[in-house]
Amino acid sequence: MRATFELLKADHDGAQGEGYWRTYLATALDHGELAVLPNHGHVITPAAVPTTIEFLERHRS
Repeated sequence: MRATFELLKADHDGAQGEGYWRTYLATALDHGELAVLPNHGHVITPAAVPTTIEFLERHRS
């Protein structure tokens, strides 16, 4: 994931100027949130499902 993020930064900064990646992410993720579920890896566990559903319900169009 780190490599993907570094590529995104390089692409956007290279085209639009140093630090533009922050502007891009702020626009693209204006409704983004961070949820930290302790003791979980990068898998969808039963504990992650209600958190995901709650997020989706709050941002339903």
